[in-house]
Amino acid sequence: MRSWVSFKSLWIAALLGIALVQVPLASASTLSYNLTTCFFSCGTGPYGTVAVSSLSSTEVSVNLTLASGEVFATSGSGKTLLFDLQGNPSISVTNLTSGFAATSTASGQSLHADGTGTWQYWISCTLCGNGTSPPRDSGPVNFDVTVASGITPASFIENGYPLYFASDIGVPNGSGYNTGDVGATSPVPLPATAWLLGSGLMVLAGTVRKRKPS
Repeated sequence: MRSWVSFKSLWIAALLGIALVQVPLASASTLSYNLTTCFFSCGTGPYGTVAVSSLSSTEVSVNLTLASGEVFATSGSGKTLLFDLQGNPSISVTNLTSGFAATSTASGQSLHADGTGTWQYWISCTLCGNGTSPPRDSGPVNFDVTVASGITPASFIENGYPLYFASDIGVPNGSGYNTGDVGATSPVPLPATAWLLGSGLMVLAGTVRKRKPS
C-alpha cells in the first residue's frame, strides 16, 4: 500500500511539473522575447528584447529595447518593429514613443521584409535618417495596442518564417554600423516557472515522507 501511495504521489508530481511548465506561457500577463536571430550582417546577439504586458482584456503594452550602442535603421529591408496578431484584427495604437508611427493598423494589410517574411502590422521610425545616418534613435520604443474583441500577450503569433517579432537595426562595427533585420523566434521562459515547479515537487516529496512509517 505504501509503495502505491509513493508511486501515486510521484505520478501526481510529474503531472504537476508538466502543468507548471505548460501553463505560464499561455496565461502569463507578460511575455518577453529576445531578438537573437540575425539576417544579413548584424554581428553577435542578443540584439534587444520585446516585452508584451497585459493592461486589460482589450489592451496590451509593448516595449522594444535595443542592446547598448545599437540604433534603428531605415534601410528599406524592414521596419522598427513588425508583428502579427491572431485573427488579423484592426487595432488601435496609442501612447507611442515620439518619433515613431504605427503605419499599419488595419486588418488585411501585409508587408514583405527582406529576410524575415511577410507581416501584418508595423511601427516605423519617422525621424530616423536614411540607413543609420543622423538623426539616429536607439529607443526604447513603447506603445499600447487595443483590440475591441480582446487581446492578450499570447495574441502575438508567429508569421510564416516563423518569427514573433522583427526589427531593422544598425549594429556598431568600429567605424560605423552594419544594418540588418533581427528577429525573435520564441518567448523567453518565465523565471517563476522553475520556482513553482520546484516548490510543487518539494511539497509532494514532503507528503511522501510523512507517509513513511516512523
